Amino acid sequence: MSRYGTSGGERIEVKPSSNVYTVLAAVGFVVVVLALLAMITKAKELMPPGIME
Repeated sequence: MSRYGTSGGERIEVKPSSNVYTVLAAVGFVVVVLALLAMITKAKELMPPGIME
């Protein structure tokens, strides 16, 4: 995966179908990771220290 400034944005339009799924997978992965981090930090706030290490 190499980026050449603006040419990288134009290259996305060459294969719209495959890139759409790639973007959706990346966005979904980020959302899941952020949700897990939020749940872990929230659980650490609610639970007394020592349970979750």
